[in-house]
Amino acid sequence: MTLEVTLFKIKAGWGTGQTKVPAYPSLSRSRLNKGIRLRQTDAQFPKRRTVATSIKGNPSRIKIGDNDYFRGGLGPAISDLMEGFLDHFNERLPSHQVALYGLQRGHLSFLMSHGNCESCQFVGKVSYLQVQKQLEQDALFDNELIVRSFFKARPNFHTLVLPMKIEKEVKGAIVVLREEAEVPSRQVFESLRSWLLSIAALISSAELVNRERMRSSRLSVINRIIRSIDVLVEEKQLYKHIVASIQRHFQYDHVAIYSLDREGGVFVLKALAGKFGKVIPRNQTIPLGQGIVSWVVTHDKTLLSNNVHKNPFFLNWTPDLITTEAELCVPIHVDKQVIGVLNIEHGESLYFDQDDTNAIELLADRIGVAINNSRLYSELNRSYTQLQEIVSSMGQGLMIVDRDLRVRWANEAVQRWGVSPLNGGSFLDLFGSNSSKVKDDLVKATLNDGVMRRELIKGENDRYFLLITAPVLDGARLRAKVLIVIDDVTAGMRSQAQLEKSKQEIETLQRLNALGELASFIAHEIRNPLNAMTQAADLLETDANVSGVQTKLLKVLKEETKSLNDILSSHLQRARPPEPQFVLWDLRSIIEQVMSLLESDRSLMERIDFKVDIQESVPPVSLDANATKQLFLNLLLNSTEAINGGGKITVTVRRGDKSVLVQISDSGCGIPKGSLPYLFKPFFTTKDKGTGLGLAVVKRIVDEHGWDIRIESKESKGTDVVITVPLETEEC
Repeated sequence: MTLEVTLFKIKAGWGTGQTKVPAYPSLSRSRLNKGIRLRQTDAQFPKRRTVATSIKGNPSRIKIGDNDYFRGGLGPAISDLMEGFLDHFNERLPSHQVALYGLQRGHLSFLMSHGNCESCQFVGKVSYLQVQKQLEQDALFDNELIVRSFFKARPNFHTLVLPMKIEKEVKGAIVVLREEAEVPSRQVFESLRSWLLSIAALISSAELVNRERMRSSRLSVINRIIRSIDVLVEEKQLYKHIVASIQRHFQYDHVAIYSLDREGGVFVLKALAGKFGKVIPRNQTIPLGQGIVSWVVTHDKTLLSNNVHKNPFFLNWTPDLITTEAELCVPIHVDKQVIGVLNIEHGESLYFDQDDTNAIELLADRIGVAINNSRLYSELNRSYTQLQEIVSSMGQGLMIVDRDLRVRWANEAVQRWGVSPLNGGSFLDLFGSNSSKVKDDLVKATLNDGVMRRELIKGENDRYFLLITAPVLDGARLRAKVLIVIDDVTAGMRSQAQLEKSKQEIETLQRLNALGELASFIAHEIRNPLNAMTQAADLLETDANVSGVQTKLLKVLKEETKSLNDILSSHLQRARPPEPQFVLWDLRSIIEQVMSLLESDRSLMERIDFKVDIQESVPPVSLDANATKQLFLNLLLNSTEAINGGGKITVTVRRGDKSVLVQISDSGCGIPKGSLPYLFKPFFTTKDKGTGLGLAVVKRIVDEHGWDIRIESKESKGTDVVITVPLETEEC
């Protein structure tokens, strides 16, 4: 059922000026609280708010409170209605002073008063919670709590308080001061009921109008705050700006943002603004599980507590310093996950309403977006900085060239080479006579088909460059530029050439050593028949039956036999390896020199993971450096050849009680069990193109040094080569 309340026309002739003002135009279109609809009539309202009337025969004055109800044109309407109510009231209950209070944000706020009592000092705000139970009655007469609540000093009058309600919901109260002590009759109250309802309806209308105005104002404020935070990218500055803007525009006592540290199990204060700024420490943390903030995060819901003392989750470590009565806490989300809360407090109970909740929830959503954007920007900035550092410090050159082969960007590595063209110059200047190949085969081809390419190019001054090209797309996803990665591999090419030369020298030495051993075997086998021939010739010379011609022939035979023996001795001397030169050497330096040769082969390093682990306590060892290098190089090359594709090789050197153990392990194909006993035999090999001389040379070097070597291997598992190097007695 809808109740219609008529604001009837009242003639007013107050002051010197009169103006005809229609009642507030939006009232007839507004649906009032609890189904109340206000029907208005024309009325004349005072141009001024200080008017003269009569209360108990004395001039009366109207006092207006500083309140939002009187903005937007409702002040004269309320004043007019109060004037009519005063006249009607004085006819039934003569009084000295009448005050009007409206319920707003949990307080009964003083709106206006009529009367001639100069000593009546009404309180500007009365906490509704203090008088809520009393105002549930129809009227209160000389109630002590009411008197203490509404007056700064008790006047010498009797007090009558009339609550203004719409369907039992309190909208305000009228406080009346009278000389008479008797309680008015029921008939008097009944005659005033329609007036109380009319004033309550008008106050409710004013509240609606005021709320709509505040909503519009808040939306404008929210838009300004959102626009301001959207341009901030530094997270710390963002937090400070958010709390300061909300506190300044909404006039809350305290605004704070807490970030959730799930790993640490605490909330960390990021920024705060308001009257508690000097009380709450800047590095404040709240343990997860305590306070309203924890409830909000745990349940992922907004919590509005207009009377925090009745909330079991409320937490206040310094109640004597922080006078919080109401708290509004809203979760902040990033990617649908709660990352913190926006916490707002005020020193007045019942202060927050649904409009506050809606506004702060809207802001919290945008704050989450802003925080996420800030974090993404920070991450992007860190990534960009790291990328810049990497690009600037990397050894490879990077260039971006356009379709005209002009350099649009080059990193510092290219500039350090001293041959980099300036931005806008042609990058082909790097490659001299081979520039056409770079242009046609790499750059143009990459622009045409978008396929990455890799090629080794010889530039000027015998420099070698490894080029990798990749297309760069423009905004229309078209291939407009080419990214070129340039690696100056001149040193590597020279090292690789040195490695190949070393390999060839090793193979030559292996062949010579093998030939020397073969020659020794052959010489040993030939010398035996030669000696027999010489002895036979000597016997024939003593035979009396030998003629002179035969004697001459025997002499020639003996001389040629001796000549053959001398030739064999000479060749054996040249084929014999040189005597080892034993000197104290650090095994670490020997192994590092061999590894440097292997590292020059880029393809080898790309597919095999080398690991060298040498114990610091390994002492120098007496050895022949050249022969030992040859020994390790042979073993490591065998390991690399045993690995098809990717694999791992580990060199470990450890000191024992009386020896040093050197172990070379690989993850290669392994050696068949039946081949293990024959590995050190010359010309024995398990490789398709092997000579069978490498391990024979290794065994000879090991034996010359007085060391020991053993090989353990499993097919498809890998091979371990262990060399035992005895230490001198004084080293033990």
